[in-house]
Amino acid sequence: MAQPRTIPIVRRQVDLARHDDQVVQVVGTYRVISTGPYKYLYRRPDGTLGKTDQIVRIATEGGSYEKNVMIGVRAEDEMAAFRDTMVVVTGTLHSMPPPPKNRQQEPDMMAEPLWAPSLNPVESIARWDDTE
Repeated sequence: MAQPRTIPIVRRQVDLARHDDQVVQVVGTYRVISTGPYKYLYRRPDGTLGKTDQIVRIATEGGSYEKNVMIGVRAEDEMAAFRDTMVVVTGTLHSMPPPPKNRQQEPDMMAEPLWAPSLNPVESIARWDDTE
């Protein structure tokens, strides 16, 4: 009989790097962030393109804004349901930046974007019960 998979629970920012490229459950506060004049393009479930100035980050314990876990563009109803609440998000954690781009292959890129840890893909989001 197969054993159920054990998924690590990550609550603190200092624990992110230890679980790079693993499926984890990140516990933190669901934060909807305005990107101001900058828009994110995304593909809707029906295949059409949309754009938004709101993204979602999960604020973990002991962390700075820059290192909050990015989960990116999310559905309006999800953002309304979880805004500023404690959640558990299951997904593949990418805590380390990708290798630098080759400037000869992409000479028009002036700078690398700022890196933030991310969960991609996100498998599930639920309210967090502190008694767990």
